[in-house]
Amino acid sequence: MKTDNKLTIKPFSQSWWIEVAFKAEKLYQYDIANYAYSRADLYKTKKTVNVTIELENDEQVYFFEQFIRNEVKVKDFQILPDTKELYENNSHFRKLTKSYYDAKKLRNDFINDHNFE
Repeated sequence: MKTDNKLTIKPFSQSWWIEVAFKAEKLYQYDIANYAYSRADLYKTKKTVNVTIELENDEQVYFFEQFIRNEVKVKDFQILPDTKELYENNSHFRKLTKSYYDAKKLRNDFINDHNFE
């Protein structure tokens, strides 16, 4: 993420994106300031972060994707389908979803128990 206080406003951007950019920059600066080790140590080890957010419409998705791709290296960007109705109406899908989350928890627990970095 850029650490200077300049903000470039892209054509067709909305004031919402300006607010998001400033909030993200403030949070980033706050997090950096609260680490016990130096800034140089932060950048030696890259971290992978996965975030799931909800946006109101396709336009916000487009602007968010452009914003995030300009700020950081994006490994994967997916638009997730809405499965609420499928989950409510299909017992097989509910079982699959439960199995998926159970397996995901087991995998994450294994990684946390065996990853000594």
